[in-house]
Amino acid sequence: MDERRLWKDRSDPRIKTVDDGYQRLSQNIRKYPTEKERKAKRKILIVDDSVAIRQRIRELLSKSYDVSEAGSGVAAIRSIALDRPDLVLLDHEMPVCNGLHMLEMFRSEEDLADIPVIFLTCRDDKEIVKKVLALNVDGYLLKYLNPMEIKKRIDEHFKRRAL
Repeated sequence: MDERRLWKDRSDPRIKTVDDGYQRLSQNIRKYPTEKERKAKRKILIVDDSVAIRQRIRELLSKSYDVSEAGSGVAAIRSIALDRPDLVLLDHEMPVCNGLHMLEMFRSEEDLADIPVIFLTCRDDKEIVKKVLALNVDGYLLKYLNPMEIKKRIDEHFKRRAL
């Protein structure tokens, strides 16, 4: 019997022959990243109590990075324990446990001390910036920067670390 016989699958009316089915399947498979591509993506954890900010940063970074979110310090610790990120974007002002406290906790734990942290915050007063930079962070970005500038600086961070 001819290999190009009619396809009996009614779930997709565009597929009429076996060849159409194979072609459609191979097109769909190419849409998904390979195992190597998935492993190559760096992991970024966004820690911010604002859902809108987390979503905005996720949209900005998700094409280039494997992005996860935490809405609080406790959720961040849990997320890090389950899936260690390559970078943490940390908000300064959060309820219960602010960014400075979170950073102190990271730095006090031997297993977490080497995780790079960049503050992503709206606080731009000099005293706060000095205090944060004294705690050995990898950067300090302001939320109101142009989104492409934020992405550029994160990309540069990973390029510097790769050297």
